[in-house]
Amino acid sequence: MTVLADENVPIALVEYLRSLGQTVTRAQDVTPPQTDDRVIIAIAERMRATVLTWNVKHFLPTLRRQRARGTDRVRSAGLIGFECDESVAVRRMQEFRELIAFEFEHVQSLRDKRLVLVVMDQQLRVIR
Repeated sequence: MTVLADENVPIALVEYLRSLGQTVTRAQDVTPPQTDDRVIIAIAERMRATVLTWNVKHFLPTLRRQRARGTDRVRSAGLIGFECDESVAVRRMQEFRELIAFEFEHVQSLRDKRLVLVVMDQQLRVIR
């Protein structure tokens, strides 16, 4: 999985994902600070990447609007959003690693290849 980590993602999580062999690009390495979420999603679409963010309240509605409009502009950019404390991010990813991998493989067989997940304190929410 290719990941585009939003500017609010802790470096420990970026390093953990890289240690698993994931390709992780940090948004601040390819965009100026405070870049609009729609631009981040467009970059992720070009990269065929999943956005990693704590800014679920902005990214999720943007992805939903694309789906509701029936546009094909965003077909592969996904989202793994976090609604848990940053201090437990790596532990939560470790706990859900197999489920996330399963979901990622599943969406690759679909026309809409967007993986949309929300990591919470006690659960992993899959949004289809």
